[in-house]
Amino acid sequence: MVKLVHYLIVGVLLGGALGYWLLKPSGGNPMAEPRAAEAMALVQTHQAIGAPTIRQAIDERVRSIESQGRGVRVGEWRVQQEQGPFYLVRVVVREEGERTQWFEREYLWRADTERKKVVPLSLHAELIMPVRAETRQLPNLGPSP
Repeated sequence: MVKLVHYLIVGVLLGGALGYWLLKPSGGNPMAEPRAAEAMALVQTHQAIGAPTIRQAIDERVRSIESQGRGVRVGEWRVQQEQGPFYLVRVVVREEGERTQWFEREYLWRADTERKKVVPLSLHAELIMPVRAETRQLPNLGPSP
């Protein structure tokens, strides 16, 4: 009887592991795809204001906050495929404010791996990138009065 219970428990565990393996979200590591890795590299190595690259600009901001004695946490850099050659690249930086309140700055870019372009999609991402004609386009509102 005891052996039967042991076999039953092992069977349930194996069945659960098999079920998890079959139903787990697909994708795994998005950086395993070469174009996703290229999109991440395009963003991280893009020219920034006050630093040679975007990655260095964010790292410098983190060091500056830490030197003021405030807490700061940099989240994981993430990449997500959109349609075709377009990828979203994001990183969230959590900063300690006054009275131990924390707030987040989301940096978000769209990377075009065909044209090798990076477009900022969030205000914080835009503030660390130099303004260029191809990245900033004003809407066509028609003739002005």
